[in-house]
Amino acid sequence: MSCSRSWWWSCLVSALIACGEADPLPDAGLEADATVAVDLGVAADAGVDDLGANDLGPGDLGTTNPDAEPRIVEFSPCRFLAGQDDPRPECGRMQVPLHWDQPLGRSIEVFVKRVPATAPAGRSLWILTGGPGQSGIGGESIARVLTAEDPGLTVYLPDHRGTGSSSRLYCRAGESLTSPGGRQVTEAEWPACRESLVAEWGDGLAGFSTTGAARDVEAWIEATRTPGESVFVLGVSYGTYLANRYLQVAPDQATGVIFDAVCPPGGCFLADQDINEDDVAQQFFAICATDPTCSARLGPDPWAKFGEVKERLANGHCRMGLGSAQNNADNLRALSGVMMMNAVIRRALPAVIHRMDRCSAADRSAIAHLYGALFSPPPEGAFDPYAGWSWALGINIMSSELWSPIPLDRATMEARWAQTRSCRGVSRQAWWQVDGWPRYQEPLAGQFAETNLPLLILNADLDPATRIELARPYGQHYTGPHQHFVEISSSSHGTIGQGPLRGNQSNTCGRVLLHQFLEDPEGELDTSCVAETIPTGFTLSATTTRALFGTTNLWE
Repeated sequence: MSCSRSWWWSCLVSALIACGEADPLPDAGLEADATVAVDLGVAADAGVDDLGANDLGPGDLGTTNPDAEPRIVEFSPCRFLAGQDDPRPECGRMQVPLHWDQPLGRSIEVFVKRVPATAPAGRSLWILTGGPGQSGIGGESIARVLTAEDPGLTVYLPDHRGTGSSSRLYCRAGESLTSPGGRQVTEAEWPACRESLVAEWGDGLAGFSTTGAARDVEAWIEATRTPGESVFVLGVSYGTYLANRYLQVAPDQATGVIFDAVCPPGGCFLADQDINEDDVAQQFFAICATDPTCSARLGPDPWAKFGEVKERLANGHCRMGLGSAQNNADNLRALSGVMMMNAVIRRALPAVIHRMDRCSAADRSAIAHLYGALFSPPPEGAFDPYAGWSWALGINIMSSELWSPIPLDRATMEARWAQTRSCRGVSRQAWWQVDGWPRYQEPLAGQFAETNLPLLILNADLDPATRIELARPYGQHYTGPHQHFVEISSSSHGTIGQGPLRGNQSNTCGRVLLHQFLEDPEGELDTSCVAETIPTGFTLSATTTRALFGTTNLWE
C-alpha cells in the first residue's frame, strides 16, 4: 500500500462538509468536523553536497527584462476538476523561457486557472501549492471557499512548471494506469523513467527549478495585474519555499505574501521527514497521556503502548489480510502518519491503537473500514488534488535543493525508517528516487529573501510535515513593520485549511487571519482567534466516526 499520494482526506472532508451539522460532542468536540483541504505535500530545504558526475551545472537565476514586450495572455472558460458546476473559472497559457537567463532559447508552456471576483474590490491571490510536484489543482478546494467568503477576490491557481498543464515532466510508461504501480512509479520502474527524461531534456532539467517557477509567477503577475490592483501570493508547504524564492527574484512586486506550513531556507531537510513526523506523533501521544478518555484506554504512556502494539502486529497479532505480519505493522506506521496530517482525523488515532490492541471482531471490522475510507482509490470523476502531480519534477527539485547537506546511504535511510512508529515513509521512498538523479546548482538556496513587504507567516504547533521548530526562524528573521509570525495550536499541516474554531467550526483561525491580511495588509492583526481554536482532543462526532469506522462509537 502506498501512502505518499495521500489524496484521500480531501474527498472525505468534502463529504463531511456536505453532511452539515453532526452530533454535538462533550469537551469542545467537533460538531461538524469540517475542514478544508489545502495541501498534503512535504517541504524541506538543504544545501547541496558534492554534485559529482550528475552535475547539470548552474541553475537558472535569470532576470525579467523590463524592456521586453508585455506578455499577452488570453483566458477562456474552463471548469474546476471533476466537472464542478461553476461558470466562473477561466484558464490561460503563456510561453516562457525554459531557462529565464536564456530568453531566446527553448521555451515551455505554463498554465494558470483563475476564479474571477464577482464584486469589484481589486484584490487577487496567487496560490502556490505544495510537493514539490503538485499542480494548481491542489488549491481548488480552498479557492472555492475563499472566493465564496470574499466575492471581491480573484484567485489564481498556477501549475508549477513541470506539473499539470505546465509542460509536465512524466514517464509515459512508468505512469501508465496499466503499469505495475499505476500512476505511481515503482522503484523497479524508476531507472527507466529517469533515463527517459534525461534523454528528453538533458541539461534542460535544470530549468525545472524553484527559481524558474518563481520567475513564472513574476511574469504571470506582470501580465495579468490591472491598474491599482492589490496582488497577494500565498504559499502552502513547498509553496512557502517557492514564495520565498519569488520574493528573492521579485522582492517588491506583490502587495503582500502569506506563508502557511513553513519550510525555511536552510532549515528543514526532506531526508529528515520520516523522523520529524515520528517526533510530532510522539508529542501528540503525550497529550493523550494527559486526557482522561485517552489515557484510560492506552495507559499512562500511550506512546509506549503504540510501540508495543506495533511490535505485536509484526509478530502476527491482529492480522488484517494486508500481507505479511510485518506488512501489518508497516501499514500501521503509514496509517498513523497519514492520520497525523489532519487535525480532525488524527483525533481517532489513539482509538485505532486501542482497537488493534484489543482486536475483537468489531474492532477488525472498524479498522478494515478505516483503511477503506482513507486509502481506496477515488471513484471515477471524484475530486483528486493530486491529478497533474509530477514525480519527476518533485525529485528534480528535491535532489538539487531539498534533500540533505550530508551524504546519506540506503542503509542509513532504512535504519531511520525502521526506528519510527508513525510516518508516511516519504524519506524512505525519496532516497531511491533522489539517488542517481542529475542535479543542478542553485545559488539562491539556503537564503531568506530580503523584503519590506507585509508578510503573514502561519504554522501549526503540531504540524508533522513542517515542524514548528523549523518555522520559528521565519518569525525571528522577519520582524519589520506589518510582518507577522503566528503559531496556531491544535492544527496540523496547513492552518488556513484546518483547526476549526469554537464558535464557528466551519472556519479556521488561519482563514480569519488571511482575510484580515488581504483586506488590510498594513493594519493591526487581531490574533485573538488563536485562543478560539478547538484544542487537541480524542473525541469525534458520530457522523465522522461513522465515516471513518462504520460505527458511531469511536472506542468500542
